[in-house]
Amino acid sequence: MIFGVSGSGELEVSRERHRVDEFPEGLELQLLDREKDGAYMGELVGGTIGQVLQRNHAAAYGRCVETEQWAVIRGQVQRDDTLDYLRNVIGFVQAFVDQGAVVVMDVMTISLMSAEEWTGKIFEPEFNPWKHVTILISEEADGSRWLHTQSGQAFVVRPEFIEDFENFDFNNAYYEAEILGEETE
Repeated sequence: MIFGVSGSGELEVSRERHRVDEFPEGLELQLLDREKDGAYMGELVGGTIGQVLQRNHAAAYGRCVETEQWAVIRGQVQRDDTLDYLRNVIGFVQAFVDQGAVVVMDVMTISLMSAEEWTGKIFEPEFNPWKHVTILISEEADGSRWLHTQSGQAFVVRPEFIEDFENFDFNNAYYEAEILGEETE
């Protein structure tokens, strides 16, 4: 989500400056206005996610909830055999930042960044997909730990793997992980 976008004119995207070659198939760009979409906007940054954002990024959270216009890029990527779609989305977000957006939310990492932070940490450096991943850990009743990402990939890891802090060769420990697949609700 991009907060504080300008509602006037078209988004100016440069293939060269923003390093984009297309808007990823399967994604959509939704522009929201507080007067018309205020309740929905409140839902997007409310509840538990809002509490986390407010606690961890108080200044940015305050700025985002005060803005009148937002842009949301969402959907299901159709071609994910490369990370080109992520590079393209980063470029489109940067185009909004270049035109005055004040805060960017990375939903995958549950974080908010000022426009300057986004540009300096995400857009300008060499692309690093690990900056967009959060691994969540839940204790299970049987003593195992459930590791999952926001993308829906889930793993069950047996306690002997987690407790093996002396093993610096973690590649040998991966055989202990069982991939469950997509999470179901």
